[in-house]
Amino acid sequence: ALAASRRDLLQAARLEPGDRQIREKLKEATDELKALPGGGGEAVRLGLGGGLYDDREADPPEPPAPPVFCCVCGREGHPRCGKGFWIDQRAVWLQMPVDQVDEDPPTFEDD
Repeated sequence: ALAASRRDLLQAARLEPGDRQIREKLKEATDELKALPGGGGEAVRLGLGGGLYDDREADPPEPPAPPVFCCVCGREGHPRCGKGFWIDQRAVWLQMPVDQVDEDPPTFEDD
């Protein structure tokens, strides 16, 4: 019953982390479990009951990378756009040199 009470208090503490009464009751229940003879303390140490912040990582997450701005149009979200970027992508896709892909045919008419 004490372990179930502790789980309920732990859930309440996660929902209301700033509530001092819940945190005090959680500490009391944890201390009582640790003081029980025959494994009460083992259950807490073995992870059968987690700590208040066990689900969080020890290190803070990496800050997001600064936004990317286009060198052609100046808009946020992409590094480059326009015909030059399209030709570079097409050259990679065709596995050809950029200068060959950049050449326009003398006429666009079908013969």
